[in-house]
Amino acid sequence: MAENVKHTALPWRTERRYTSRSQQNEPQWYVRPKHRQLVPVALTYTEANAAFIARACNSHDALLAACEAAYETISGGSYHNAPSCEMLRAAISLAKEASDES
Repeated sequence: MAENVKHTALPWRTERRYTSRSQQNEPQWYVRPKHRQLVPVALTYTEANAAFIARACNSHDALLAACEAAYETISGGSYHNAPSCEMLRAAISLAKEASDES
């Protein structure tokens, strides 16, 4: 696997498509970049899953930045051992781990 490969550019959007391969002619939901790349980055048979994938990916960077800012704000004070500080630390670690895998 190539190193330093970045994920497909954001934002992503959902698109309903009917194809000859669809099961019983049901729609497939594509998640694809807004700039209309030919190949979708995800495919699902439910609109809710497609919307969730797009929403999670599109908000990832902003949520990570917010968590990092909140952690910096509270970790230096008397709240550094608070459960919320540990939750932020764990969320940041998980988000960065997922980012490193892409």
